[in-house]
Amino acid sequence: MFKIKTYLEKLYYDYGNPYIMDNPKERYIDIDDSLKISEIIDHRKFTADCIQEFISIEYNNKSIVNFDVPSGLSLWEDTYLPAIEGYIQNGKVEIMYGIDPILLSLEESNNNEMLLSIYDEWKPNDIYVEEFLPQNEFIESLLDNASHYYEKLMEYKITEDRELRHSSSKDYPVEMLNTILELRKQIKR
Repeated sequence: MFKIKTYLEKLYYDYGNPYIMDNPKERYIDIDDSLKISEIIDHRKFTADCIQEFISIEYNNKSIVNFDVPSGLSLWEDTYLPAIEGYIQNGKVEIMYGIDPILLSLEESNNNEMLLSIYDEWKPNDIYVEEFLPQNEFIESLLDNASHYYEKLMEYKITEDRELRHSSSKDYPVEMLNTILELRKQIKR
């Protein structure tokens, strides 16, 4: 069973603080913590179309993507959802993990499994994640949690009364939920 959670990175924290370095989870706020999330989205420097996200993944109580893996910009929109689409179409995909020189790879394996990898694109070529997972359950869990994330963004009204980059829509969360529905349809084919 998968447990996938989305966190937003706090806008300000002391990067050099030894406590933060020893407890990287302290850099993030759970998307379900409405009180703390409101502090982020009400901040004057918050932009709804460039959200620093962290997505934790556990499988059968084993941490797969933990807080030692870097966060990334718009991970659901720019990494995980396009990766699922590429995987559905090709059985293999390699995509940027946020905007850093880090890659996420999904590769079809034996016995209805897939290999999830997250690693540096450049030296020192650190490998953050390399794990075989049940493909159908993993994809469904990712889509369920992406839906939950965009539903929470709608609940928090993050696009209302905000300036967005020219290419962003006020209906951004709804558009992303429609993208998730389309991916679900592709899986069923």
